[in-house]
Formats: sequence, C-alpha cells, structure tokens
Amino acid sequence: MSFVFMDGQTKQLLDIVEYQKLDALKKYFYPHEYEVQLNVIDMYKPSATLIKELFPNEKLVIDRFHVVQHIGRTFLTHCIQQMNQLNRK
Repeated sequence: MSFVFMDGQTKQLLDIVEYQKLDALKKYFYPHEYEVQLNVIDMYKPSATLIKELFPNEKLVIDRFHVVQHIGRTFLTHCIQQMNQLNRK
C-alpha cells in the first residue's frame, strides 16, 4: 500500500509515498516541514501514529468510507455471532 497525500481545498495531488509502513513514512516526512490544518486518513494505525507525532495540535479525521465500512463489518460480525448462538440452541 502507498501513502497518498493531497491538498483538500484544491484537490491537488502533492505526492505519493511508495510504502505506508511507519518507518518509510517517518523517513519521508521528518526532513520536511508542512503547514497542516486537518488530516483525513483511513484507519491504518501507522498513519495515525505518524500524524499525531508530526502534527500534535492538528485535527485528525477518519474518512467516511472507512467509518461506514468499519460499522458494517462490526454489525455483520455481531449478526454472525448471534446466528451461531441460535443454531447451537
């Protein structure tokens, strides 16, 4: 997976980091300074960790697609567990 970052207002692609691993992201971002107001990410933990380190005072938002996907998966898992319990009875 790669790390894609862009300007949210102009929708301009800024760059793509080939690897989304925390070490690769740190290597890419630490030599640079960025002015950031809001970070919108997926639920990938290394991305969140890096952004909290680099921009501790900025807002971190998880994008809608991944929030809805997480809710759907959680609901499906719960339904399957309940159906399995009913089947055992």
